[in-house]
Amino acid sequence: MYMPRPARFSDRASLCQLLQAVGLPIEDLPEDPGHFFVLTDQQTVIGSAGMEPYDSVGLLRSVAITPDYRKAQLGKRLIDAIEVHALVTGIQQLYLITTTADGYFSKLGYSPVDRTAVPPAIAATQQFSGLCPSTARVMMKELGAGGLQQRV
Repeated sequence: MYMPRPARFSDRASLCQLLQAVGLPIEDLPEDPGHFFVLTDQQTVIGSAGMEPYDSVGLLRSVAITPDYRKAQLGKRLIDAIEVHALVTGIQQLYLITTTADGYFSKLGYSPVDRTAVPPAIAATQQFSGLCPSTARVMMKELGAGGLQQRV
C-alpha cells in the first residue's frame, strides 16, 4: 500500500519528471519541497500534492498521479495529507486552480470561486497570474471552523 510522506530534496528531480509527464508546470516549483507530499514506488515519485502557504490561506498545487497508478484512490490520500498539513500549519482555506479536474475536486469538498474573489496572496501566485490559463477554474475548501478541523 502506498502512503503519502513529506517530500525530500532528493525527490525533486523525480517530482519534476512526474509533473512534466502529466503536463503540470514546474517553472515555479520551490527548491525546498517542504510543503509537498509524495507517493513513491521504489525511488520513483508516482504521486504528488503540494501547497503554497500564505498566512491563513494556501494554494493546493501539483496534484498528480502517474497514469499507471490512477484509479486507486492515491490522489485522495495525497490531498488528505496536504489538507491535514495545511490545517496544522494554520491554513484555514485551501484554493486550487484546475483546467480539467473540477469534477474530481468537487467530490472532495472544493467549491468554485469567482476569480475576482480570491485573496490577494493567491491572486499574486505565479500559478494564478500566469502559469494557469485565465479560463481555469478556481476552487476553494474551508479547512477550519467546521471544515476539515473536525478530522484533526
